[in-house]
Amino acid sequence: MKKKALSTDQRIVRSALAVVLLVILVLSYVFEPSTYHLIDCAFLNLTGLPCPSCGMTRSFHAMAHLQVHESFVLNWMGPIIFVGMLLMAILFFTETTTGITIQFQRKVPIIMVSFIGLAGMWLVLWIVRLLMKI
Repeated sequence: MKKKALSTDQRIVRSALAVVLLVILVLSYVFEPSTYHLIDCAFLNLTGLPCPSCGMTRSFHAMAHLQVHESFVLNWMGPIIFVGMLLMAILFFTETTTGITIQFQRKVPIIMVSFIGLAGMWLVLWIVRLLMKI
């Protein structure tokens, strides 16, 4: 693991990102999706089929309340994204408080590979979900 000092601008950006992620996670715990009418899904209204993010708000809420099984039932990617956001918030908070960026030694760009892997997995899971509805 390599360590490199953060500039003031980098600390501000990481602090803001940590706060945004933590606010989303805290709201997922506090906010009860069933008591509010959220915006209807345009894809669901047009096709009658769920979009890739259908159920994500309820999945985040369930995950925030440690109802892991229900979270996976509502949206298979919800718990994975929730945990990823939590880990990123912890990483940004740690980097901000220590003033040091944490870099993992790697041979491939881990962020790009992770993003492509998650996007691919999300697409596959959405197709499976669609096939289950048909």
